Amino acid sequence: RVQSGGLSGSRLGVRGQEDLGGGLRAFFTLESGLNLDDGTYGQGTFWGRQAYVGLGTPYGNVSLGRQYSSLYTLTDQFSQFSNVASGASTAVIGGFGGYEPVRGSTSSATGNGGPARVNNSVKLESANYGGFSAGALWGMGEVTGGTKGNRVADIYGRYTGYGVDAMVSMVDDKADVLGQNRRTVSAAAAYDWNSFRFNGGVMEVNDRSVANQDGKGYWLGASYRLGQHQFKGQYVESKNAGALPDGKTQAFGVGYQYDLSKRTALYSSVTRFKNDGIGYVD
Repeated sequence: RVQSGGLSGSRLGVRGQEDLGGGLRAFFTLESGLNLDDGTYGQGTFWGRQAYVGLGTPYGNVSLGRQYSSLYTLTDQFSQFSNVASGASTAVIGGFGGYEPVRGSTSSATGNGGPARVNNSVKLESANYGGFSAGALWGMGEVTGGTKGNRVADIYGRYTGYGVDAMVSMVDDKADVLGQNRRTVSAAAAYDWNSFRFNGGVMEVNDRSVANQDGKGYWLGASYRLGQHQFKGQYVESKNAGALPDGKTQAFGVGYQYDLSKRTALYSSVTRFKNDGIGYVD
């Protein structure tokens, strides 16, 4: 078949910033995902990847619009296969009663794309202090008559230094209109040593709605770079503990990438999936 995306989703976008003086700057991003095989929008809406405006200061940034939550960043930057639906990627984690925390779910408070991308959101992100940074995001559901019933709340922290990169995240996703209330807690880390990179992460979804379909997952990966060549492998496991019947998915994949230039690469991967549970098929 012909399929768009994979290692990196096709997109059309524009960014800009302006120096306002006194250490202040204004910035914006508009980014549209494109499916080159059939010309449709990648996320179901034109500026579906990101669309926000913000103000930068010496102490950090504030931005408003449709933007990534910490869950997107964590599952993308700490995974050998990112969070796209190819290879043994973090996109395997999910399916907890129809809830997809990594790939995005229309059953979230934000509707289109949440909780990985959050509409109508305000994000505060600190500057880097000795390798440490933190942030918080509030996504407003914009439902008439209520400010707390439909919303996404997100807090996170990160440390980068001495070859170590680590991040923790908590995303609280509540949609009263759909009777759903889920909290996703995640942690991930990576370590760079010469040409090697090692990574891993864990994620747990606490479903506090009536269905009570909890889930958890984790991943471990490594890669080795030799000039323009990169070799990588990763194992991912996802388990839905609250659904009937209980199910578990395991995925192990290896991949190879050859960089033709800074933005163009040839790549291939093979992944073995194993699904356990009544009605599941490998």
